[in-house]
Amino acid sequence: MYENQSPNTNIKSLNPLVTKAENNSATKDAEMGIEKRDIKQEICEQIEFYFSYPNLYHDTFLRKLILKNPEQKIEIETLLSFNKIKELFIESQLESQNQLEDSPESQTEFLLTCIQNSKLVKHTKDKKGVKPKMKYYPKTANERLQFIICIEGDLPDRADLRGEFKKYGKYDGFYIKSLDPKAHLIYVGFIKPRYRKRFMKEFENISIFDHSKTRIVPIREAAVLKKELKSNIQKLRDLNEDTKVCDNEEIITPEVFLCIKNIPEGYEKTNLYNLFKEIKPKYIDYQNDGKAVVRFINPDQKQKFLQQNPESCFYLPLEYSKAAPDSQLEMNNHIVLPFEEVESEEAERIIDAIKAKRAELEEAECIPGYKSYSKYVCRAKKTQGKKRHHKATKT
Repeated sequence: MYENQSPNTNIKSLNPLVTKAENNSATKDAEMGIEKRDIKQEICEQIEFYFSYPNLYHDTFLRKLILKNPEQKIEIETLLSFNKIKELFIESQLESQNQLEDSPESQTEFLLTCIQNSKLVKHTKDKKGVKPKMKYYPKTANERLQFIICIEGDLPDRADLRGEFKKYGKYDGFYIKSLDPKAHLIYVGFIKPRYRKRFMKEFENISIFDHSKTRIVPIREAAVLKKELKSNIQKLRDLNEDTKVCDNEEIITPEVFLCIKNIPEGYEKTNLYNLFKEIKPKYIDYQNDGKAVVRFINPDQKQKFLQQNPESCFYLPLEYSKAAPDSQLEMNNHIVLPFEEVESEEAERIIDAIKAKRAELEEAECIPGYKSYSKYVCRAKKTQGKKRHHKATKT
């Protein structure tokens, strides 16, 4: 049937059923709003970005590679080792559902097909490297990068930025330097001065920028601006750290106390500490008399604890208590330990006792040769152990 057809003719195109199915699938994708990605175009744009003036202005590695040879080429083997190119190669396999061979020859051929229609880059004669169509000159880079866009807020989408820059003329890429999630610098390289002037004139009318947090800064002031932004970011981080320290600052007032009642007899103090999961108390005063007074580090910590426990009680399983009197409240085989505010008179009495105890310790520390009890006990136990060990070895 296909005897007279040339060998280069695609058999799929001769089969009306196949072409009809392909057209139907394409129309369905269009109706559903599914846009097929052009991975080859994305690879081409990524390689063009590597050779762009804004990128080479910052990327010292690529700049050295380009300037060290007269052709200003980058080996394809080097390009294939870049992580972004690797990701795009994997996505091209998933999109086309064709297994691209892992051999360097097949990957090189695929990359050459990607850049064959590029207006900014081309392959070398031996097809082992990629070079720019117009040579890179550092002086030209300084002429093109006359300004930067400073954004002290959210960064617009890259596709929106690309579309806006294209409206005002040809450019060879843009580079984004993000100092913080709320601080960004955008370097744009317009090819001709009139494109740059047109963009700067219409900048205030561009809708994708929040102009209360966005401004244009000359390139000569970029280094000073970068230092200022970094110092401001560091100040904010230091301020946040200071606030964290303030949250843990100890404040002794009647508002830091809480009373836990209905504790069964024989319940240990360490088990009471284990009931507090996220926010731990500073101290628990428990004398095995059915109630305990809890002291938090400050009133804010206490409020956070109460917000995490809106029922204002702990549920203690019966198995953890040695004896559970009938007078205690039980709920689903659990003992309810309610907690409530401490009376102001009792809280003041506890505060006075804490202050008196700390004053005694401060006076004792002023005495020459004073050592705290805990250190003395630990040291005595160590010396006793050494003596015993010495006696044992001697015998």
